[in-house]
Amino acid sequence: MALPLKVQNRVIGVLDVQSNQPSAFTDEDISILQILADQLALAIENTRLLTDSQQALRELESLYGMQIKQGWQQRLAGEPLVYSFDRQSESVQRNTALQPTDPSTTKQIPEESEQDERLDIRVPIALRGQKIGNLLLRRALPAAGDENTTWSAQAEELVRETASQLALSLETLV
Repeated sequence: MALPLKVQNRVIGVLDVQSNQPSAFTDEDISILQILADQLALAIENTRLLTDSQQALRELESLYGMQIKQGWQQRLAGEPLVYSFDRQSESVQRNTALQPTDPSTTKQIPEESEQDERLDIRVPIALRGQKIGNLLLRRALPAAGDENTTWSAQAEELVRETASQLALSLETLV
């Protein structure tokens, strides 16, 4: 017995059921197998639609990623975006004296003097898979005898989440 696999009046395949006995299938068997064939046809079509949708999504993400990269390259071409926040003076300064550089490097970040040694944590700022910069946090070294000389795992996770949220906020700037 061959039963059509139909989706919206379009045949997409055939369910072939065989028996080694003549007249093995009753009308009830045929009815049940036709229901099975209809459900199988829908499952096949849904799988095809899902695959098509996933492919279209990948293509859109790729195109959007390229658009983001081009937008940030144009945005950064004229002037670098480097901001410095000093907790002690509670001020934010925009450093425009720096030369534009590739945002994936960190050479654009001014180094502190040797007298002011700090611990750094650097996290990339990535937007839709495109690295658009870095978030660099510095803190003073702990006092002598203090064993806490590294960032905690919770602090590192908080910085990563902050960089992620920053990337989403920066998305509206391009």
